[in-house]
Amino acid sequence: MKKVLAGIFLLFANQAISQIDIASNERFFLEKKNLYLRQGENKGLIGLSVNYNVNSNTIDNSFLRQALYKGYIQEDVKTNTLGELKEKNRAGLTFYGGLFGAARKGRFTFTAALSHNEYFAAASKPDFIKLVFGGNKQFEDKHAEIGNTSVRYFNYQSLSLGLHKQIEGKNLIVGGGVSLVRGGSFQDLTIKRGDFYTAPGGDFIEFDTEISMSYSSKDARALPKSNGIGAGLNFSLATFTEKSSLNFEIKDFGFISWNGIENYRGDAAYRFEGIRVKNIFQANDSIFTGLNPDSLSAQLGIKKSSEKMTTTLPTQFRMNYTHLVSEKFTIGTGINYLLSPAYIPRIYLKPIYNFNNNLSIIPTIAYGGFGGLDFELGVVKSFNDKFLVSANIFYLEYLLASKSSSGHGFNLNMFKTF
Repeated sequence: MKKVLAGIFLLFANQAISQIDIASNERFFLEKKNLYLRQGENKGLIGLSVNYNVNSNTIDNSFLRQALYKGYIQEDVKTNTLGELKEKNRAGLTFYGGLFGAARKGRFTFTAALSHNEYFAAASKPDFIKLVFGGNKQFEDKHAEIGNTSVRYFNYQSLSLGLHKQIEGKNLIVGGGVSLVRGGSFQDLTIKRGDFYTAPGGDFIEFDTEISMSYSSKDARALPKSNGIGAGLNFSLATFTEKSSLNFEIKDFGFISWNGIENYRGDAAYRFEGIRVKNIFQANDSIFTGLNPDSLSAQLGIKKSSEKMTTTLPTQFRMNYTHLVSEKFTIGTGINYLLSPAYIPRIYLKPIYNFNNNLSIIPTIAYGGFGGLDFELGVVKSFNDKFLVSANIFYLEYLLASKSSSGHGFNLNMFKTF
């Protein structure tokens, strides 16, 4: 349990794609030149994408830097972060790597993608985070409220196929697709009700909780064995004029059916006594040290089972609008929403400056998602419309104001047209 709780902010995630993201910088650049979906001279394209993103409305970049990349957290950093917790604390971390291709035939565009995806999201009250990173000594003779906690991580691979058509006589493109999913690793912690009490002097601890902890069989391989299968559907609609475009899409409306998931469930009041407990997360003074989930569940009376589980994919709803103000300047805006208890609607504004026909600089200001206010900087470079490189980073806050900012990441995309 110690490892499960302490590692919740150290996991990776994302979602599959069956087309180029409507909010991406390269999508705008390609469509502006009629190199993707809209009728043009080229026959299609192939590409490689790597995307990484971590964000939180509470955990700052100094905390993330040490927790994710250094493996330790200094006391002053921990103290500062724990002092800034909100009533609802959210965090998410995503990773995507994949190959993408598109081929045109008249008004039709066929798309395909092969990808590895990881998805992580967590939402909790402040006492849960304080308990994980500060231990229970701070709650001596107090009650810690750890209910309404949701933590989920899983990785999967997907093969996505799509078909898009530009309606004849209209500036309208309708598209759809399907993703076949191979489930890898899965971990989930849900605490619907949770009251945690540490007696004076650490004589005993009490839980009054409704808790569920589930995970797939452990596998040390880089690519975990298959633990499930699933499928997802995608839909998109785009309309455009000479100077503007409006896009809407639904992505990853689907599921994964997991096999052989180890599940621990409890819905009662539990008391653990007989050992003086000062800090359950302190290795030299912890009743949980050396205990695996089986032994812990046996002592607390939590029920264990091995069963099948079905979980939804992280479905996304997206809409954006772009308008060409001049040959040098375009403005874009949009909203994204992901079905997750740790995600709120993300609104963004993109002023796009075209230095010339082959180079664009795209800063972005956004609010929402897994975090709060973020600033990004994107660059798109085309080499005579035959090769395209797009990079989008938001590391400036991470480097210059790590104690007062949250979130960082990058997107790197390379496309070859033919």
